[in-house]
Amino acid sequence: MDTLLQSVTLYEPSHSLHQTVVDIRVVDGKIKQIAKKIKPLSSDSIENLKGLHVSFGWFDPEVNFSEPGYESKGRFIDDLNAAASCGYTTLGIMPHTLPFPNSGSALSFYKGFSNHAVQVHPFGTLTQDAKGTELSELYDLQKAGALGFYDYKKPLVESNLLKLALQYSKGFNGKIVVYPQDASMCKGGQLRESPLNLTLGLKSIPDLSEYLAVQLCIELLRYTNASLHLTGISTAEVLPLIKKAKKEGLNLSCSTTVGLLYYDEKELQAFDTRYKLAPGLTDQKTRNALKNALISGVIDYVTSDHSNVSVEEKDVEFSDAVFGSRSLDALFPALCDLFGLEKAIELLKRPYATYGLGKAEIKEGNNAQLSFFKAQKHRIQERENQTHLFHNQEFTYKGVGVFSKGQLMASLYV
Repeated sequence: MDTLLQSVTLYEPSHSLHQTVVDIRVVDGKIKQIAKKIKPLSSDSIENLKGLHVSFGWFDPEVNFSEPGYESKGRFIDDLNAAASCGYTTLGIMPHTLPFPNSGSALSFYKGFSNHAVQVHPFGTLTQDAKGTELSELYDLQKAGALGFYDYKKPLVESNLLKLALQYSKGFNGKIVVYPQDASMCKGGQLRESPLNLTLGLKSIPDLSEYLAVQLCIELLRYTNASLHLTGISTAEVLPLIKKAKKEGLNLSCSTTVGLLYYDEKELQAFDTRYKLAPGLTDQKTRNALKNALISGVIDYVTSDHSNVSVEEKDVEFSDAVFGSRSLDALFPALCDLFGLEKAIELLKRPYATYGLGKAEIKEGNNAQLSFFKAQKHRIQERENQTHLFHNQEFTYKGVGVFSKGQLMASLYV
């Protein structure tokens, strides 16, 4: 069925009707026409979207949901519906599930959601059961649709294994993803090492842990000339290393998290477990360096780093709490606070280029992959204590729905 989206404000800088109220006709999932006014046809399903803005669909590549394996913390279909309701058309799913996605067959679970409006791109584990001792079936995972290979939040253990993974994956253009921490330096660490945090009496992780890991990763990438992504960049000292490696032409990308950009390590002084993140919160100077690196492109994209944590895992003593918090619905509004609306949207489209998923642009002939948003003051409220990073934070902008795969998630934003 053809769909006519009426009276929506177009947010597409490359289009002549940018920031103009337009109608968009979609035929067979592709954009057929964009104009100020389009005459309805008898075959059109008409949707009036007056008051909403539309941009190309937003992509968060690093989301940790809980199914399969941890269904008590959330069902996958509910997570996808929630993602659509706040404007995400595309998600990368972290391989923190049971069974571990060590081979292509383990990704078959996600095929059951192929008709959902939200496009799902799962990652496979880099090593068997993420133990860091034996490589997973990387080529088999790639054939089954894995976006990359990653042992979720596991620090570097065996440098020769990473070298072999890079060499092997190069043959089929696979992307290796690494959480850059030195295993011996970060073991048991609860937060970042700093003069302020040392007063808390908890074991800390020095910035040197990330620096040494990034340095090693770049040297291995230079040696193998493969493709590598560094996730969770959190220190200013590694930025010159990354910038230099990119300038050399190495196939290197990296990401940081919205929590690191938005909050200061001072939040940890009350031992509030919602701020227990990996990597840990840092100081204002480092936050500014990370923001500038993101703006300049040294850091490729920013993720919500969403994790389906439960109250049982977070409403406990700080040292007993798991790392991570729920945050997906706050990524867009938080980026608007930090960078302004135009930059926020641009940042949410960047990951498509990082993972080679095409150009993120609204234009005639392209797939209708659309995110809707509006200016609306709202306050984030968590469902369970200590589980949402942005609990009680007020924002100005809000993602309110999607149109993707020919589906308008209308009930989620009206």
